[in-house]
Amino acid sequence: MKEMVKIQPGSSLMTGGAKRGVPNPWLFEEPEETRGLGFDEIRQQQQKIIQEQDAGLDALSSIISRQKQMGREIGNELDEQNGMIMVILLLLVAIVVVGVWPTK
Repeated sequence: MKEMVKIQPGSSLMTGGAKRGVPNPWLFEEPEETRGLGFDEIRQQQQKIIQEQDAGLDALSSIISRQKQMGREIGNELDEQNGMIMVILLLLVAIVVVGVWPTK
């Protein structure tokens, strides 16, 4: 059976800090990265992680924006080439019509 832990008003849990080496009664398996850290230290660690994630998202956003621009440029190029193909086809049709048109 688990013992109940009594928290004193001046304890580190109530003041937002933790003393090194004092076990945390709220967590059974605290991650190694946060073991022994106080609330402020954990908050700083989380802020650092969030900043790193934000930087990664900014990089991803930049990549996606570039791909979007490339897609637009490819679409414009295809539209231009389709127009040229249409002109070539019309010229071929005109050549065939002129070639088979009776001259008499």
